[in-house]
Amino acid sequence: MGTLTLSMIVKNEEKYLKDCLESVNGVVDDIVIVDTGSTDKTLEIAKEYKAKIYHFDWINDFSAARNYALQYSSGDWILYLDADERLDPNSIKELKRLINGVSKAGYYCTVKSVDSKNGRDHSIRYVRLFKNSKGIEFTGKAHEQIVPSLIKNKYQLYHSSILINHVGYDISQSEKQSKANRNIELLLSDYNENKSPYIAYKIAQTYFLLEKYEDAESYFKIAIESNDLPQ
Repeated sequence: MGTLTLSMIVKNEEKYLKDCLESVNGVVDDIVIVDTGSTDKTLEIAKEYKAKIYHFDWINDFSAARNYALQYSSGDWILYLDADERLDPNSIKELKRLINGVSKAGYYCTVKSVDSKNGRDHSIRYVRLFKNSKGIEFTGKAHEQIVPSLIKNKYQLYHSSILINHVGYDISQSEKQSKANRNIELLLSDYNENKSPYIAYKIAQTYFLLEKYEDAESYFKIAIESNDLPQ
């Protein structure tokens, strides 16, 4: 069976990290955690799960931190999660089956965001599991992506039924807007360097959350009118 590394970046995640690591306990072969400046008990929790801990000075770039974590991720396969995500227990069997493969492949997983505040959940699919190889890197300062790099390196992309439960947005509207304010500057900076329709779409979503509807509309139009928006 192929080996599996859980690759993560964290900062002040004591509220969430334990449940995340518990969800993959006995599933992953090792855990790589890159910390960007925690001042709470995050690292104490990571040590309980024998994580390999590295430190990275935050430079307002999520991909830079993710790629730093990849440098130390030595498994045959990489699973990447955020601290506020949990691998669904019903997905463990399929995950173990997929990492038996030897081909350069990436697998789309369903990330289900819980939103009990508004009485509805929503799901989106991302590649979260992929074969480890040189040359693979994340791109994007916020809402970082791995798929462009996988495609560039001639990976095959497949769909899986792996479910990841995301609880970090089950928060108040003001807390959501605080996260959005953090992300919007990074997204706009990214867009100035790369007029990607995907980034435009993420900017539109963020402006919508911030209730800046005219700005959201203009970026939604850019994304929709492009022929290059990922499906």
